Amino acid sequence: FTTPTDALFTATSAVCVTGLVVVDTADHWSFFGQVVILALIQVGGFGFMTSATLFLLAFGRRIGLREKILISESMGITRLGGLGKIIVLMAIFAILSEAIGAVCFYQHFSKGNPVGTSVWLSAFQAISSLNNAGFDLSGSFQSLSNYHKDPLMLLVTAALIILGGISFLVVADLIKTRNLSRLSLDSKLVLSSTTLLLALGMVVILLTEFNNN
Repeated sequence: FTTPTDALFTATSAVCVTGLVVVDTADHWSFFGQVVILALIQVGGFGFMTSATLFLLAFGRRIGLREKILISESMGITRLGGLGKIIVLMAIFAILSEAIGAVCFYQHFSKGNPVGTSVWLSAFQAISSLNNAGFDLSGSFQSLSNYHKDPLMLLVTAALIILGGISFLVVADLIKTRNLSRLSLDSKLVLSSTTLLLALGMVVILLTEFNNN
């Protein structure tokens, strides 16, 4: 039995991609429940306005000026021209990144699991990682603790988290310019601060926790 409070909290956590859970995702929820959680994670990762726009575009609806202004403000885009194309490219980028991540994860989950289970675990891990959702299907509240000596799982998960964190716009700017010096100011700030924080955080953790067994 799931209380309404637990259900509401889990839905909120999934949409807001916080990763906080009151029941273990793998042990408590049915397959249908896990699908709902994953769908909420994807919607939350895209953002409400982006998800709503994709929904309208899928049904052939035009985006009005008011909607374009709201979307541009939520995404931090100054120009309104070609906004629909940018949103579609964002969705393609997310799905492609998740698919590549899932293929990498499949190499791990395919060991000892049926094909269907391996595909589901791989897809869930990839989508949760790109959207930095913090949900997992390891069971028993283990999270990724069992993979602390598995470079494939950890590095692919970290790469997806970083990609999702710096956003499609920065990646697109990097691909378009192919030159760090010609990037926009926003892209330079995002990349430099991300690199600095990751490097500094890794060094500090190594120095302070090196002898911690």
